[in-house]
Amino acid sequence: MEAIALFSTVQIGGRTATNRLVINAMEGNDADQDGNPGPKTYRRYGRLFEGGAGVVFLEAITLTYESRARLNQLSILPHNQKALEQFVLDIKKINPQPLFIWQLTHAGELSSPDFSRRVCVKPLPGYGGDLLSEDDVFGKRNLQHSGS
Repeated sequence: MEAIALFSTVQIGGRTATNRLVINAMEGNDADQDGNPGPKTYRRYGRLFEGGAGVVFLEAITLTYESRARLNQLSILPHNQKALEQFVLDIKKINPQPLFIWQLTHAGELSSPDFSRRVCVKPLPGYGGDLLSEDDVFGKRNLQHSGS
């Protein structure tokens, strides 16, 4: 009886998932140098959409290229708009039914100082980083990235 519930629809806000199978976010770190989905990103999500889950979460996609956790992390900035729109169109051609939920992220004090700026709202023991300014919080910084 419980297996039947797994394959029944479920309302999430104003949307309906065709079943209760959910693919959680799994960061692949395989975006191109500008933070756009790369070939491995396409292959991974293509397979996930083929699988028929009702909900698929996109991995951590950074809101700021300046402070990120991974070098090849997906990015959601103005320069990524066309590539992300095409990615969604291509993935939805495989299977239009799954709800596609995006995990927006800012790495903050977990940003890698090897290639980005580590920031924090309050210093975290063992990590540190620059304290966030009002410009950081209200988006006056990092309107573009320096990846290309």
